[in-house]
Amino acid sequence: MDVGSIGAHFESLTDPRHVRNRKHLLVDIVVISICGILCGASGPTAIHRWAKSKHEWLAKHPALPHGIPSRDCLRRLLMVLKPEAFQKCFEEWIASGVEADATGQRRLVAIDGKCCRRSQDASKDWGPLHIVSAWASEQGISLGQVATDDKSNEITAIPELLTRLDLSNSIVTIDAIGCQKAIAKQIVTEKGHFVIAVKDKNCVIASTKPRTWATAASTNAPTSSPRFPRTSP
Repeated sequence: MDVGSIGAHFESLTDPRHVRNRKHLLVDIVVISICGILCGASGPTAIHRWAKSKHEWLAKHPALPHGIPSRDCLRRLLMVLKPEAFQKCFEEWIASGVEADATGQRRLVAIDGKCCRRSQDASKDWGPLHIVSAWASEQGISLGQVATDDKSNEITAIPELLTRLDLSNSIVTIDAIGCQKAIAKQIVTEKGHFVIAVKDKNCVIASTKPRTWATAASTNAPTSSPRFPRTSP
C-alpha cells in the first residue's frame, strides 16, 4: 500500500487545534503517527525519534512544510483527537487495503470476543476490558473492534461491529454467543453468509441439525473444498 495514500482516508478528521497552533498539517501528523506505531513506536517520543531517523523517506510522502513535528506536538494532538472519528477513518483505510479476491472466492471474517490481559484496575474500580473484533483471516488483519463492559454484552456489540463492515461476498464466523436471529438476518441483509456455532441449549436449532445435514447430503451438496476441508463432527 502506498504510504502517501493513507492521508486521503483521514482528510475528514476535524482538526481540534486552534488555528494559530496549526503549524503542522493534521494529515501529516496522523500519517507519521500511524507509520511510527506500525514500526514499533510505543508513544509520542518514540514516534518522533522514528520520524527523525526516516525524515528523508517521509519527505517523499507527506508534505511536511515545517519538517518533523516535535514530540510535544504529537502528544498534544493525539490526546485531543476524537477516538470515534479517528477509528472510523482508520477502519476505512484498513478496509481499502483488504481487496476482494479476484477469483470470486468469499472472504473469511471471524468475529470473536477477548478479554484483554491485565486491563483490570481495582484501585479505580475498573473491570477487565472486553473487545469484540472482526478478523480478516486470509489477510491477517483486524477490520474493526468494539469494546464492551463484560462478555455478556458481546451480543449487543456484534451487531454494532457488523454495521461497520462490508460483508458482501464474505463468510462471517461467530461462536455460539452470536447464535441470534437478528445477527444472522443482519449478515444476510448485507449480502454476506454466516457460519455460527450452535450449543445444545439452543434446543430448537440443535434438534434440527441432523435432519438439516441429511437433507443437504441428499441434494448432492459439496462435502469439502480446498479452502474449507471437511472435519469430523
